[in-house]
Amino acid sequence: VGALALGEALQKAGRLEDLHLGSACLGLDGCLSLARAIVTSGTLKALRLQGCGIDGEGVEILGEALGESRSLETLDLGNNQAGLVGVQALAQGIAKSRTFRHLDLTSNMLDAGAVWALAPALGGCKTLQSLELSYNCIDAEGAQALGQLMAACPSLQHVGLSHAVIRDEGAAYLAAGLVKSTSLRTLDLQACGLGV
Repeated sequence: VGALALGEALQKAGRLEDLHLGSACLGLDGCLSLARAIVTSGTLKALRLQGCGIDGEGVEILGEALGESRSLETLDLGNNQAGLVGVQALAQGIAKSRTFRHLDLTSNMLDAGAVWALAPALGGCKTLQSLELSYNCIDAEGAQALGQLMAACPSLQHVGLSHAVIRDEGAAYLAAGLVKSTSLRTLDLQACGLGV
C-alpha cells in the first residue's frame, strides 16, 4: 500500500529527484506503480530499491519503464532477484535511454547467461558510466562478455565485480577489454580468485 501511494505521489510531485526504498516489500503492484512514476516524472533521477524482494517480473516492469524515462539516471537493484528476463528488459531499457548512467545489480544471483544478455545491449549505450555486478555468480564466461562491453561502451567508467569467481581466465578477458577501453577508470576485482 505504501509503495503504491508513493508511486502515485511521484507521478504528481514536481521536485523529487532521489527516492530510497531499501528493504521495502514492493511486490508487483509496487513495481507497476513505480514504473508509472519513472515514465511520468520529469525530475526523478535516482531510484534505490536495495533488498526489496523484487523478482525477475518486477525488474522486467522497471526495465521497460526505464526506456521511456526522461530523467532517471540511477537504478539500484542490489540484493534482489533480477533473473535473466529482468536483466534482458533492463538492458533494452538502458539502450533506449538518453539519461541513464548507473546500474547496480549487486547480489542478484546473476550468472554468465545474464551477463551475456546484458552486455551486448549496453555496448552501444552512450551514457552508461557505472555497472555494479559484485557478489554474483559471474565466472570466466561472464567476464568474456564484460570484456567486450568494456571495449565497446564509450562512456563506461566503473565496473564492479568484487567477489565474482572470474579467476585468471576471466581476468584475461577483462584485460583484453581494458586495453581497448577509452573511458574505464575503475575495475573492482576484489576477492575474484585471481592468482599472481
